[in-house]
Amino acid sequence: MKVILKMEKWFIFSDSHDNLVKIRKMIDTIKTLDIDKIIFCGDLVSPFVARLLAKEIPNNITFIGVFGNNDGDKITIKRMFSSRSNFFIGDFPHIMKLNEKYVVLFHGWGSPEKTKNIVYATAKDKKFLITIYGHTHIPDLISIDKDYRLTPLLKNWDVLNKVGFRIDLNRERIILNPGELGTWVTGKSSAVYMIIDDNLEAEINFIPIK
Repeated sequence: MKVILKMEKWFIFSDSHDNLVKIRKMIDTIKTLDIDKIIFCGDLVSPFVARLLAKEIPNNITFIGVFGNNDGDKITIKRMFSSRSNFFIGDFPHIMKLNEKYVVLFHGWGSPEKTKNIVYATAKDKKFLITIYGHTHIPDLISIDKDYRLTPLLKNWDVLNKVGFRIDLNRERIILNPGELGTWVTGKSSAVYMIIDDNLEAEINFIPIK
């Protein structure tokens, strides 16, 4: 399934792992922002989380997500989302069209190192303007120039909620991991709010979910 995306505002999260406290706080955060689409990178885990999201996410927001390795009951999760015509979740990789290029969405495989190796190799394909992944539970933002030189932009947790990264997607492509919502691995909860304007300039904000 290919989804055509216009220039818009995205909220990106991953790896909630049934942490209802953080999920509810994330929903509260979403309701304060101007958002067109929620992009989800896998591991909701339980169908009751899908039911909560389908019930509480504002009706004007579209949800596009992929399953993670811990999402066992995919059939029921899909059924919980079926009450919303603008909710989609399926297996990864999932490809969405953005302008004349594409966004590719993954969860991950095995170890964090294996996941990053596969994701970074996929991002070599110049048709992918934005490569988004989860699974590692670690925030990541990489700028890729025309010669496939990778520049890490997110160096430490101190930048959360302090720095808005601005990237010209006409000149650079990006790899992005929003980190984990559930806190089970790092003890920290984060998501990404990204605004892409009509000139393909992106503002990327890593935000803590407190």
